[in-house]
Amino acid sequence: MPRNPSLRVGSTLLILGLIVCQFGLLMTLHPLQIGLIDQILNIIPDAGFVELIGVLLQLLGGVLLATGLIMSVSAIVEIRLEDERRSLLTEFLSVLESRISGRPSRQAEVSQTPRRCKFCGAALTEGAIFCSSCGKSQR
Repeated sequence: MPRNPSLRVGSTLLILGLIVCQFGLLMTLHPLQIGLIDQILNIIPDAGFVELIGVLLQLLGGVLLATGLIMSVSAIVEIRLEDERRSLLTEFLSVLESRISGRPSRQAEVSQTPRRCKFCGAALTEGAIFCSSCGKSQR
């Protein structure tokens, strides 16, 4: 798997968003039971303001979560597309090389094999609807 910094940043933002959102939720629900929040209450005596900060932290955590999720998913899609591009380029180069060197490509070899009857296995002529050996329909 190639190194992709946006996948790492997205994963980090997901984790950071969860932490910030949970801290904001704790500030909103239990402002008097946590030591760190007690210190904030000593600085800011208004409990309504602490709850407002908690709600804002929840909002910030949600934004970080959404941003991290979008970055992670887009990085994963980018990795998959890059793998697909590489395989298509490899296939294209092999076909191009075979045409330049005069050898038939693997696709040309596959298309030159005759069709066979589904029932008796006899070779079919080009565009045949019925088998010339057993007479059964091939459709």
